[in-house]
Formats: sequence, structure tokens, C-alpha cells
Amino acid sequence: MKVFDRAGDLKEDQIIGYVLGPDEKWGALFGISSPDGGKTINGHIQLYFIEGARQQLLEGHACTFGKAYLHNESHKSNIFCFVERKANEKNSTVHIT
Repeated sequence: MKVFDRAGDLKEDQIIGYVLGPDEKWGALFGISSPDGGKTINGHIQLYFIEGARQQLLEGHACTFGKAYLHNESHKSNIFCFVERKANEKNSTVHIT
């Protein structure tokens, strides 16, 4: 079932994967492109809030959803992790939210 349309640079990217959050309220599509014939590889992530039909575009190569004990030992919180690397930068940053 189609949940959302590809947006931004992902319209033309080679799609690498799609992940769905544990509560199925969030989805993320991620892909890569090479604007200079393979010298650099740019990554793009489309984070999509399904219930609200809202999205955010991120620069990165990989992402996933999960659950973890963050606030106490009886409740698992939903988390989103992604590796951000902006175009023309060499360093990557791991984000966990």
C-alpha cells in the first residue's frame, strides 16, 4: 500500500530502503545519488509522519526506528536514529531522537 510520495532529491535517487516505526505512525525512505558521476555519494532521508501527513527531508545515508528504555524501567520510548552527512562534508553525525 502506498503511504506517501517521494519528495525532494529522493524523487530521482536510487532508493536503498524503507523503514516503519514500531507504532506505524512514522515511516522513512532513504536513498543515494551521485551528482558528479561517482566521485561523491549524497544520501537523502524522507521522514514522514503518517497520521499528520507531514514530512521532513534530511541529508543522510541510513536510518532506523526502535524502542528503548529512556525515562524509566517500565516504559519503552520510540526512537529514530539516522546518520547525517551533509553534501560536501566528510564527517558524519549519528542522531538518536
